[in-house]
Amino acid sequence: MKNALRKTRYLLTIAAFGWVATLATAGEAPSRDVLLATMRRATDFVFNTLSNRGGVVWLYTMDLEPYGELKARKSMIWVEPPSTPSMGLMLLDAYRITGDTYYLDRARKVGEALAWGQHPSGGWHYFIDFDPAGVDAYYDSFFTKCWGWQEYLKKRTNCTFDDYT
Repeated sequence: MKNALRKTRYLLTIAAFGWVATLATAGEAPSRDVLLATMRRATDFVFNTLSNRGGVVWLYTMDLEPYGELKARKSMIWVEPPSTPSMGLMLLDAYRITGDTYYLDRARKVGEALAWGQHPSGGWHYFIDFDPAGVDAYYDSFFTKCWGWQEYLKKRTNCTFDDYT
């Protein structure tokens, strides 16, 4: 699990901040100020455009449609990596490296989102939906049509130990 989390954090860091290299001219590394400004812009984009109460899903299409294992509802965040917990870890890394409490505040929002969806037993389901009333229709329209996904054939309020969730 440690290696998977490390790999996820590494990939997220590359995805979020990797394009900084294109800002540099040939042979010239970007300055610390450029890197910090880029980190802030990337984090602002995630929290102001993609995030739902501090959480995110696996990926977003070019038109910003959210997806987990299938198309996600706008009210959902995903718990299974790479998603909300991975982003929280990356933000804690950014705080540790920069000392900027902005990243710690965002990591706290991630933690609050995860705490909101935590099961009474202490675990999590694959996703958290901040609009529980719509989950039944979501299961009916998406998951029940997936062959081989028996765990999704009906709505459950269970936890999982699968995939580092």
